[in-house]
Amino acid sequence: MYPCSKCGIINPLSTRFCRNCGERIELTRMMINKSVTTTTVGKYDAMIAGWGRSTLTLGVFALVCALVFRYVAVPTMPTADLPQANPGEPLAELGANAGLAGTPEASERLRWRRLNASRMMGDLGLDMAALRIPLDAALKNQSANGIVSGSTDSISATALAALAWQGLPDDRLLDAARRARGFLLGKLGDMPGMDPTPRALLLTALIDAEALNDDQLLAYRHWLRDPKQAAIQALAVACLKPSQRMKPDDMRLLANAMKDERWSMLIEIFQGRQPLNVLPAQFDLKAAAALDSGEDRIWWSLLAWQVAVAPVNLTDTLKAWTTSPANISPELSARGGKDAAALINVIAITTPLRLTPLWLQPRTP
Repeated sequence: MYPCSKCGIINPLSTRFCRNCGERIELTRMMINKSVTTTTVGKYDAMIAGWGRSTLTLGVFALVCALVFRYVAVPTMPTADLPQANPGEPLAELGANAGLAGTPEASERLRWRRLNASRMMGDLGLDMAALRIPLDAALKNQSANGIVSGSTDSISATALAALAWQGLPDDRLLDAARRARGFLLGKLGDMPGMDPTPRALLLTALIDAEALNDDQLLAYRHWLRDPKQAAIQALAVACLKPSQRMKPDDMRLLANAMKDERWSMLIEIFQGRQPLNVLPAQFDLKAAAALDSGEDRIWWSLLAWQVAVAPVNLTDTLKAWTTSPANISPELSARGGKDAAALINVIAITTPLRLTPLWLQPRTP
């Protein structure tokens, strides 16, 4: 195509007279070459534009499909992660009545578990009837004021039962856990004088249920650095929300305080990074069968769910644990009561329900 020398209208290459003014068009070789080049470039540009529109359409379609799958096909799992305290600084206590400011009502996290936990565990092939036996046994030992009897340490027994009930809650267990948290919140002011075990269990049960307000977390989360009940502490830290997340330097201080390789691995996970030197053999059936205690099962379940290097082994292991509780430490057994080992076993099995796995978290560069 080329323009008329008189009126400037663009005419096709084969035209001898202008279609607008009728002027005769004299062609030269240069005009023909330029016309062919211009036409080719125009067609190429149109083709590229078409590709762009097709790619954009496919991208929008894929985004819509992803959003539908994310928010319709897959239920939203409540977030949980590390706290945002400075472990190097002492924190002031709130006083004896601090616990009264919290609410024992069911949180969004517990309501989510009420709707999804049993179905998810059942889909994995776990024996739900066997899992509920120790939960029902603990329920029979609870009084109207929320305290769970059967131990000389009412705080440990009540917190341990609440933590187990909160893992697989139905309406009965939600109400039992609510009454237990009412008792536990009233004991927050006594935490400075508590032994490590009841303190760790109390904090973990309340954090798991999102029952502590910001002021209470600020006052008491420095107790999360106590390594004497490391597995329970790890679960508490894992259940903290992203808004309570620590800075990277503070996380390293926490790992140093705990002096455990598993803590270093866990903190890498909480920062959204795949831990280095993770081997599938660490999370296979043989490794799980070699665990010595219920506390180690909590560690193993927590890490195996996060790194997801052997998901089939994780599922098979949880099935095997359902009917075979492991021994627990004498300290935890004495304070938690006769059902303590079975309750710790439920807590280990339900660990995947308590926090979002690494492979669904935003990655940290």
